Amino acid sequence: MLASDLTDVLALEMAVFPDPWTRGMFEDELSAPGALSLVARDRAGAWPVSGFTCIRVLAGEMHLLKLAVRPSFQRNGVGTAILCAGESLARAGGAAEAFLEVRASNRAGRSFYTRAGYETVGTRRAYYRDSGEDALVMRKLLTLELF
Repeated sequence: MLASDLTDVLALEMAVFPDPWTRGMFEDELSAPGALSLVARDRAGAWPVSGFTCIRVLAGEMHLLKLAVRPSFQRNGVGTAILCAGESLARAGGAAEAFLEVRASNRAGRSFYTRAGYETVGTRRAYYRDSGEDALVMRKLLTLELF
């Protein structure tokens, strides 16, 4: 992800998340220690961003902060490709395990991460500030590759 991608990334962010990040949050993420921010687009680069992820790798752990896929590209392997690329880069950067939070009500997201080898290991009560909804904490050993 480059600064030049942020207009498309923000449009996608606002389309899929009820409490979207701001441009400033993405700008900060691009320069944060241990940050890996990736975008997906068609090979020719003619389409706007079809998906993105923001990951941090610190102290031997990967933390998946964001993963989004444009609705018209969902269930076509874009999310899997982005997640696998991020995990591979995190593994190369020394991460042995990965963590994420997902809304308890996000059945599609939970199913996606479970298929990717993540398991629920805890709950963060009232984690989401927009709704007070709980987040499920999910974990994956990065020594396993299931996709």
